[in-house]
Amino acid sequence: MTTQILDLENVRMVGINNKYIWNPKMGRLILSREYRDFKNMIITCTTKIEDVKIEGIYIWFSGYCDIDAGIKAIIDGVCEKLGVNDREITRLHVNKLPIKRGQAGYLKVYIEGDKV
Repeated sequence: MTTQILDLENVRMVGINNKYIWNPKMGRLILSREYRDFKNMIITCTTKIEDVKIEGIYIWFSGYCDIDAGIKAIIDGVCEKLGVNDREITRLHVNKLPIKRGQAGYLKVYIEGDKV
């Protein structure tokens, strides 16, 4: 069973290079506001489904960025919303449609799994 759980337009993916910032007061790296905001948007916009054992996540997006940009934030946000540990995911498919700088992108996420 494959189910769409996220469909966003005008999305700007956050890159892994922007995941952490140095916090001099704490003396360590912390998650950047940009990364936290992106992950929270994923959590907020993901459709919650019940009683499905998730095996695979399929990500389709368009963007002017690397193919791995935002993938960890997407997986973490989806898994947090669905109450799943990302260690349980056994398949990940990512498809990117390149676009020109400044164009609006989209993000679609599907999950594959069986009813429990």
